[in-house]
Amino acid sequence: MIRVLVTVAASAFALLVGTHAAMAGGEPDDLPLELRLARCTALRAQYKGSFEAVEAGKDPPVLLLAAARMLTQAEVDLVVTRAAQVEALEGAVARLREVEDLVARMVAAGRRPPADAVEATAARREAAARLRARLKRD
Repeated sequence: MIRVLVTVAASAFALLVGTHAAMAGGEPDDLPLELRLARCTALRAQYKGSFEAVEAGKDPPVLLLAAARMLTQAEVDLVVTRAAQVEALEGAVARLREVEDLVARMVAAGRRPPADAVEATAARREAAARLRARLKRD
């Protein structure tokens, strides 16, 4: 129960930070550093809680993939150097590889439909393509 409350609170905070930036007419990376750090912290907690919920079979993987995407964007918004952005994107690919492996195990065990594995693979490939594109720029 506490994990669910933490995940909900983290999601609400991350949404609030993103909404604050939109209302101010800017992007999340226009926010003060403290808010961007807090956003990453909240989204990491959300991702962790979502991973555990999916692993336990309580939530569908699509929620975990959404949490991973939001965390990736928050991490990219947090940093300013090319090297740090590449590092954040490499972390995203690794994180999505873990999700892909988890979902593949669940599909193999008959706990999830094969379409979930396809979606997890697509998300990992999307992150890898974003990383390649970032490496080609500059």
